Amino acid sequence: MIKEIAQHLELIDEGLALDGLPINMRPFQATWTFVREFVTEVHTEQDGTKQPGKLTEFASETWFKYLYEHVEQWYRARYGTRVDSSSTRRFQGIALFASTPFELQVPTTVTTPGVPGETVRLTWPDVVLSEEDVSTWIVNPPDLSSYNEESRLEAIKLATEVASKLRAIWSRLTGAYLSDEIAKNLLAGVIIHLESASALILRYEKEGSFGRAQWEVQMACESAYKGLLQQRTGSFIESHDLFFLHDRSLPYSDSVSRELLRKLPRWQEAANFRYGQGDQPTIFGIVSWYRVALTIIAEILRNLKGLQLANTRIEIRKAPWLG
Repeated sequence: MIKEIAQHLELIDEGLALDGLPINMRPFQATWTFVREFVTEVHTEQDGTKQPGKLTEFASETWFKYLYEHVEQWYRARYGTRVDSSSTRRFQGIALFASTPFELQVPTTVTTPGVPGETVRLTWPDVVLSEEDVSTWIVNPPDLSSYNEESRLEAIKLATEVASKLRAIWSRLTGAYLSDEIAKNLLAGVIIHLESASALILRYEKEGSFGRAQWEVQMACESAYKGLLQQRTGSFIESHDLFFLHDRSLPYSDSVSRELLRKLPRWQEAANFRYGQGDQPTIFGIVSWYRVALTIIAEILRNLKGLQLANTRIEIRKAPWLG
């Protein structure tokens, strides 16, 4: 590793970590930052001496590729195989086999080859595609052959439903116009609370985890309604009552059935669950509420202003610095 580069990477990497950038995305960002902050001029036999210029001007240059290779080498020495982690964002959900929950990691985008060696195609699906196998997204899956056919098919059906709803939620959030910082923060809570709910359901052996999961389900629904109101009106209602939030959202979200809300516990009951009061939910109860909430949230988010990214596909040219 070139020491003149390495001496700056410690600080650059710490800054990228504080920004929350995943490790697998840091080598490029660190190289770009290094050039922007520390490279004042570049001399080559072909072009002589010049300033680096803009990223779009030097990204395909041989000298930038050379720097990138050295920066990536530094990252591999520090983080090992974590540098190779897939950059595809995954949305955590749950699958259920014979009353036992399993972690589901749903890829939010699908990448397929484009022009060989030149491009790839990126799609934001809002369902599980016919060519995909949802069972491959189960973390530490059970032996599927050990279940009878009816149980296996029912479990795969549930996993497919959950994965499709999570994809719909993701694509609608990704395409939403979020210039309003409050709306952005409220809608970010949808993903945070849904993933917290699934994580708590997966801790089924811990007493009280299902009750706390239901509170996260409640908060995910609230975040969707409040985020919609903030985006569409510039303000939101500070209330836990989903029926009240639903009624205030009707001018913008009349596609959401009020009857679905009746399938969820009232917010006071959800709050009691959170503190371990009352009869705690069963695995069937919490999974049922989780599924209902996914349906409600996906429908609420359909009404956000923004791009309809569902099943949108773009073709991307291969990054020139990768050779």
